[in-house]
Amino acid sequence: MNEKVEPQVEMEVEMKPSIKIPNEKEQPLLEKNYEKFIQEMKTMNVNIPFLDMISEMPIYAKFLKEILSNKRKIEEGDMVCLTEECSPIILNKSSPLATKHGDSERYTIPVKIGGMEEKKALCDLGASVSLMPFSICEKMNFGDLNPTRVTLQLADGSIKYPLGVLEDVPLQVGKFFIPCDFIVMEMKED
Repeated sequence: MNEKVEPQVEMEVEMKPSIKIPNEKEQPLLEKNYEKFIQEMKTMNVNIPFLDMISEMPIYAKFLKEILSNKRKIEEGDMVCLTEECSPIILNKSSPLATKHGDSERYTIPVKIGGMEEKKALCDLGASVSLMPFSICEKMNFGDLNPTRVTLQLADGSIKYPLGVLEDVPLQVGKFFIPCDFIVMEMKED
């Protein structure tokens, strides 16, 4: 039972940092490469897949990543030449382009709701809601209004609370029937 005990020897291992820290000598080279990258990006026409291009140019991939992550900004003071059509617009001079005239009238379309006679209604271009006065809703006898939590802020800043919503009201435009939702409010009938 003679066991030999081997002495433990501590070995020093040199640790190298895994992240490369650029030194002062590499900085001018890095800036020079960046300038070259910017010049090539300005004149680049890519006829190969973008990923192939990036894999062939790893240093450019680094710069592109810095630009996209907003670590670097593309600083350039190039002059932009305006076309003959654009320059007068910016300078507020008369131009060959069409001049704007005031609206001739409201954009309306003929519509028919239920048995009501055909009338002209403002065309909804999707930027607003379709409103219906409560008096018309009563005349048309569409039934009960569905409750709503909608509040409307008008152009004058006032807040209005609708009485309810009529859903899927058949709206006839020409020969087509379109189901529309109307917000019903207490207001004057046009």
